[in-house]
Amino acid sequence: MCITITEPKNITLLSDIIIPILTIGISFLLAYFSVKLTIRNQYNKGKYQLFEIVNRYFLNIFNSVDITKNPPCTKTEKIDKIYQLEELKAIHQDILKLFDNFYLIDLFKKFPEVSMINIALRRETIDLENANQVTLKPDNIDLFYKLHSNIRKELPNKIFKKNKAHKDIIQLVEMINNSMNPHKTVKK
Repeated sequence: MCITITEPKNITLLSDIIIPILTIGISFLLAYFSVKLTIRNQYNKGKYQLFEIVNRYFLNIFNSVDITKNPPCTKTEKIDKIYQLEELKAIHQDILKLFDNFYLIDLFKKFPEVSMINIALRRETIDLENANQVTLKPDNIDLFYKLHSNIRKELPNKIFKKNKAHKDIIQLVEMINNSMNPHKTVKK
């Protein structure tokens, strides 16, 4: 005679239903919040990266001008043209790397003129490659100035108050933009 032992088929509410449902719910919440946090971090990273790229554009402009002359004029040495050209290419590449960033996509929605920067920067690079000396594009400076202003509005003011370099760069951006106003196609 063979005796078989069978386990009871009673379903316990706690171990068979509630714990698996809680586990699934907690897993879903963890996944949701980790994705949300990742997207927010990438968004903020894109904002600061783009702001740094725009600052580099203005620093490149400033380094292309001989302020020892009166009135200040663009530098005429061949090496200065090469410096400006290489930095413009690097800036263009850095902007292209940000094209799939959530911040840049959001910025395109808010400020459609931002999409013109890519084309304007590429044209500026091609024009500079064919020029004999450093050239400045007042309309491009205006586009970058608008982009700089839009990004700056979205950044916390405390970073500008704490860091003297940020204040100096903002003053530089304002000075360059104001000096280019008479040369822009679209006057303010």
